[in-house]
Amino acid sequence: MIFGWGRKRPKVREAAPSRKNIEMSAIPQAISDLEQLRSSTLVDEAGELRSKMVPGLNHLLGIADALERADLKTDDVDRHLKIMVVRGKKQTISVIRAEAGRATTDIRSASDVRVFAGEIGQSIKRIGDTLGRQSRVIHIFAKKHGNKLKDTLSILNSDRDELFKMVKSFDEFQNSIADLRLLLKQIADSEAAVSEREEKTGALHETMVRITGESEAADRSIGHITSSHEYARYAQTREELVQTRQKEDTIRKEIESQFTKISRPLSKYFYVSSLDRDQMALLEQLVSKPADAVQAGSKSEIIMVLMAVRKGVLAGSVSVKDQMKSVSQIDDIVEMLDAFRGRFADHAAECKKLEDALKDFDASELDRLRTELEKARVDMDDCELRVRSIRSEIHEMAEQRAGMISKVETLLYDASSTRYSIYRADP
Repeated sequence: MIFGWGRKRPKVREAAPSRKNIEMSAIPQAISDLEQLRSSTLVDEAGELRSKMVPGLNHLLGIADALERADLKTDDVDRHLKIMVVRGKKQTISVIRAEAGRATTDIRSASDVRVFAGEIGQSIKRIGDTLGRQSRVIHIFAKKHGNKLKDTLSILNSDRDELFKMVKSFDEFQNSIADLRLLLKQIADSEAAVSEREEKTGALHETMVRITGESEAADRSIGHITSSHEYARYAQTREELVQTRQKEDTIRKEIESQFTKISRPLSKYFYVSSLDRDQMALLEQLVSKPADAVQAGSKSEIIMVLMAVRKGVLAGSVSVKDQMKSVSQIDDIVEMLDAFRGRFADHAAECKKLEDALKDFDASELDRLRTELEKARVDMDDCELRVRSIRSEIHEMAEQRAGMISKVETLLYDASSTRYSIYRADP
């Protein structure tokens, strides 16, 4: 064995992880420093392994030279076995010479480490595969050389595994760094989104202040208008108009009450009527909506229809319980027609008079102000709803950001064995 080659490093007791506070903006530089340190450490440690493994490969070449010169003493063995021994010896020597000198890459960077690991890993594998296939031949006919090859290859395998662990550890470190950078970008994007939403909230608050001012101004204007004598007369007239319009219901109910008394003969006259189509339509209206018929229909047409029904009652073609009572009720309604129609006309004239009086006051400005006030209320409700929604989003983003920062601290610890506490400097 070459002096110092394959010597194991003494185990170092792991120290407790250090703790450090770090400002968020300083993390990218800390990551870059970690990358540089880990890359430099990988290059140094892999360089040390290379300085151990290359002599080992050279040692294999020396063993191969010695094996080539060695007399395997195959003169007395079977001819077929002798051919196998000679062929195995040549193949072993050929592969060692071909592979032992392939790992030539100098290690100056992390990428060089990967190239060297690939080179020496393939070389050791191919040499090992060959020795495995020729194991019986070598150990029977060249046992001393076979043992040397086995011992040397074992050490090389151990160093190769250590080199692969270094590369794997560095790859995991780089994956952590990539995750860290992605998280930092997500945090930055989240902060930008929060800032954007805070700007929207500020703009909404400004809008709400403006709406409040406009609402107060409109409310003052409305108060000024409604406190005037003109508006007081307008409001009184409007109330009188409402009450007057309600009187129409009383007139209608009285008419319907009178026509209810003759609803039976009116309804039965449908089946024996000789009226024309227009008169039949009027008859139907007198049954279903007598007030509308009296108000809008022709008095002479109404009387004609009622007289036709009266005639049918007297003739017996319209069956009623009390013939004279029905005739009397029809006569009473005929006499009341002028009164009913007059009440409708008086009511319409009274409403028209009040409606004309309302025109003395221009309510358009008041209506406009009230419309603006209602719109302002709707706009204010919409702004408040949007502000609550945005604040909910900001709160959710803050929770997500806290989770991402915690994950950054974990990844920093995994990458550096230092427990970082991340804080944000005051603006």
